[in-house]
Amino acid sequence: MSIGKRKRKDGSYSWFIQYSLNGKRVTETIPARTERQARIYEAKRLAEIEQAKFWNEGYDPHITFEKWCCEYLEIKKAQDRKTLYNMKIEVRRFIEYFGNRTLNSINTSDLEKYLHQRKQQNGRYGGKLKQATINREIARLKNLFEEAVRNKKIQSNPARHIKLQSENNERTRILSMEEYETLLENLPDHLKDIVLLAFNTGMRRGEILGLKWENVNLKERKIVLTSSMTKTQRQRTIPLNDELAKMLDRRNKIRHLEHNYVFHYKDKPIKEFKHEHANWLTSKIFGSMI
Repeated sequence: MSIGKRKRKDGSYSWFIQYSLNGKRVTETIPARTERQARIYEAKRLAEIEQAKFWNEGYDPHITFEKWCCEYLEIKKAQDRKTLYNMKIEVRRFIEYFGNRTLNSINTSDLEKYLHQRKQQNGRYGGKLKQATINREIARLKNLFEEAVRNKKIQSNPARHIKLQSENNERTRILSMEEYETLLENLPDHLKDIVLLAFNTGMRRGEILGLKWENVNLKERKIVLTSSMTKTQRQRTIPLNDELAKMLDRRNKIRHLEHNYVFHYKDKPIKEFKHEHANWLTSKIFGSMI
């Protein structure tokens, strides 16, 4: 880009700038009276050209956060992610906070303010949110914005500098035998086996609901959780006692041939608890997960 001036018939001067646009040489007369004004105008036009190149490469400066979230969930659905249900809950919470802001207007400071607000909120069953819950949301935000970068919706990931914090969540059994028996008496049949497995093994909610027959070895009486199924990302083997072996053997006789999940209801895998006792069940059996 260069600056020049021409002398008019009346003896005054007009300023112009020259630059290349889409492979063509362009000469543009500009409303400047001095070289300083011409330099300012030149810098402004250069910035506009660079920005135009940026967006012309496929980036969308007008896409809203909510619209991108919808696209993001479709991408994850196509990838057949097993955590899609929980993912939708997290993304819905993000949308409630950021709404219709444009995606590229959200910066690291905005995300930190959101996380600070979340830390002040209570969990579903009372008490402050655990760091594990906050870390899952941080990880989701990182991935959400990274996917936006890969799909050329934004240039950089504003969540990349946010660090996960150490987790001190303790897993403790808080259900007495009397409570356990009362719970079984009041639950529908399709949830009883889930509670039985949770109470006897301490398995996490996601591990149980995601359990497939390929993870169950009835002959050797054990469950093998692969690294992709566990929170620690380490394979874990769980022995089966007589009660569990009998329950799984019974369920094996009614196993669903299409989805192959151990726990299902009305031919569909159980992904959540929809029952008047569900909140109590979740807080008691899976209390350390909240």
